[in-house]
Amino acid sequence: KLPKRINTQYPRLGTLSNGINELNFPKGFGFPVAGDDALVVASRTLNHNLTNAFFKVKHKIEVKTEVNDSLKPLVPKGLVLMLPYDLENPYNSKKNDPNLCSPIDLKNHSGPGEDGVPLSAHWQLPEGKTRYEFDVTYQLYLQEDTTIHAMAAHLHPGAELFMLYDTTLDEPVYVFDCENYKDKVGLKHVPTYSSEEGILLKADHEYKLVLETYNPSSDFRDMMAVLYLYLYDAEMDKHLKSQGFVSL
Repeated sequence: KLPKRINTQYPRLGTLSNGINELNFPKGFGFPVAGDDALVVASRTLNHNLTNAFFKVKHKIEVKTEVNDSLKPLVPKGLVLMLPYDLENPYNSKKNDPNLCSPIDLKNHSGPGEDGVPLSAHWQLPEGKTRYEFDVTYQLYLQEDTTIHAMAAHLHPGAELFMLYDTTLDEPVYVFDCENYKDKVGLKHVPTYSSEEGILLKADHEYKLVLETYNPSSDFRDMMAVLYLYLYDAEMDKHLKSQGFVSL
């Protein structure tokens, strides 16, 4: 373990949600887990389509483990697309400002942006097509160049395209083309990314999230957009080798 990292990072290792049933790390990569680490798994079900319905649901969740001293460690990092809102009247704003969102829950899904101004990560999706962009360079907080070896997106129905974009190079890093159901509300498929070679991220570059959505009606829809990156952890790799640990 690295004591200096304690309480410095959000503890969630990842999320599988709408349109995603599994995420596999590439061969040769994994999370280092100590023998006394406690792992918590949570699951829930969301019904978008049937009214007055009662369900009994079982979840089958599998986590793969492997004892191998040659595994390279990954570190999870969540990038959250966040939007400004009316600070004076967030839920019933009278301002005719297209740059402001209508937030859903500021108690659980809001936080300060890079400049300290509160932003919302959960908002009402307007009718029609909408494009959102948000700089996440400060969330990445890269201290050195690294590589992405796996990615999974947490999105809500109505998301059509989600992208990590290199603003410095003016080109996409990776694009997720999403498939929605045509006859009901729901994401049918959201692709994931897994690669031994990985994608290079430069510490001196700027990055943003881009989200394109479509709400075909005036009915209520909500949206969130979070990209979970799994980056090669050079510091942890060096630490594990120096201590003689094996990875799981």
